[in-house]
Amino acid sequence: MAVVTAMAGQLAASLFLGYGAGAWADRAWGTRPWLTVVGLLAGLAVGAYGIVRLLKPYLGGDE
Repeated sequence: MAVVTAMAGQLAASLFLGYGAGAWADRAWGTRPWLTVVGLLAGLAVGAYGIVRLLKPYLGGDE
C-alpha cells in the first residue's frame, strides 16, 4: 500500500509542478497554452521516470 501511495504522490506532484511552471511561463511570455502543455508533458515524463526508479528494487532491477 505504501508503494502505491508513493507512486501516486510522485505522479501527482510532478504533474502539478509541471503545470504550474508551464502556466507561469505562459503568463510571462504570452504563449498560452503551449508552455502549459509542454509543462504537463514534462511533468508526466518526470513522474513516470520517478515511478520506474521507485519500482526498480521491487522488480529486480540492477542498481
